[in-house]
Amino acid sequence: MTRQDFQERIQLIQALRSALNENGLDGTPIVAGVGATSTRETISLAKDAAAAGAEFVLVIAPSYYASTLKANPTAIKRFFIDVASKSPVPVYVCSGERFLFDLKLVPNTI
Repeated sequence: MTRQDFQERIQLIQALRSALNENGLDGTPIVAGVGATSTRETISLAKDAAAAGAEFVLVIAPSYYASTLKANPTAIKRFFIDVASKSPVPVYVCSGERFLFDLKLVPNTI
């Protein structure tokens, strides 16, 4: 499987929204993955995905900083609060432990 750059993902969201609408499925929600290596970039991607037609975004904590985040649960919480407060659509939190070096996101953390 190849990985798309974000512009390709935006085009895919737009094409999917168009196809759903054309087939009478305009109420079908689109969830777009917008995980990135920084809070600022994740927020920007969430805004772009929403503008393209996504009704929800899926966010994972930045794996590049996993060891720092693991040592500081407050930083994880702050990341998700910042993203959720600036995202124009609801945010689903993805734990993705396999990508976060066993960083476990538990309800008390987020």
